[in-house]
Amino acid sequence: MKVVEINDLTVQYPGVKALDNVSFLINEGDFLGIIGPNGAGKSTLVRNLSRRPDSGKVLLDGKEVVINSPLDSMRLGIGISHQNLSKSLVDRHTVAENILSIAEGKL
Repeated sequence: MKVVEINDLTVQYPGVKALDNVSFLINEGDFLGIIGPNGAGKSTLVRNLSRRPDSGKVLLDGKEVVINSPLDSMRLGIGISHQNLSKSLVDRHTVAENILSIAEGKL
């Protein structure tokens, strides 16, 4: 079952097309890791799951959603764990506990 679907996401900054028609889907039970060199668009992609992109669609459970702010994304159950682990994870928790805390909006 498709849980998150991104269609034709495009983000432009002055003089730069940071993301160009990016599409992917995440099925129920999947985890997604995004890796790449500096400047590849990883942070831009993630940021645009918590605000309105320049163009493209975000679908949750098959329904298009409009995300205008990080609060909107949180209410929709979208959680993000950033690369600076000291700010986003709890040292004494297991990996599974940290992921669950993020999913439940506790971190």
